[in-house]
Amino acid sequence: MDGNGRLGRLLIPLLLVDWGIMTFPQLLQLSDQLERERDVYIEGLHIVSTTGDWESWLRFFLASITRQSKRAFEQSNRVLELRETYRQRYQTDGRSSTRVLQVVDQIFEHPSTSIATIVDRIGISFPTAQRLIDRLVSDKVLTEMTGQRRNRVYLATEIVNILEADPDAETA
Repeated sequence: MDGNGRLGRLLIPLLLVDWGIMTFPQLLQLSDQLERERDVYIEGLHIVSTTGDWESWLRFFLASITRQSKRAFEQSNRVLELRETYRQRYQTDGRSSTRVLQVVDQIFEHPSTSIATIVDRIGISFPTAQRLIDRLVSDKVLTEMTGQRRNRVYLATEIVNILEADPDAETA
């Protein structure tokens, strides 16, 4: 309740990066995994503090990391498969294929974007960026989220859906 657990769960992936074991700490959502196993997690911490049984705690903790790592690996594969699907769809798109592929690559780096962001990141004109975004909206790759006429924000909902999928629902 004092935040020490959150701090510890934050430090673990950062240490793994520092030690060269992990490249993308954002993929290891350890807090999510431990929240799903909250009762066992809290009981394990209590047992460590009252009996000093670190071995049982470490076994539980490492098993949790393993489960979450497998989930992250599966999510990564689904995202990569979706990226390949999009790239194949737009690969032979005539003269605009290079620009569409650049936008596709951008949404896999940042699933939330705007026309101004695409202009800045790719270095294309506003009308070209607008045309490409409109195409991706038409193809249901992007969804406009604001409902505004200006300063619109677009979301790559299929990417977000993969990243936010409930792992319990996936295995059910």
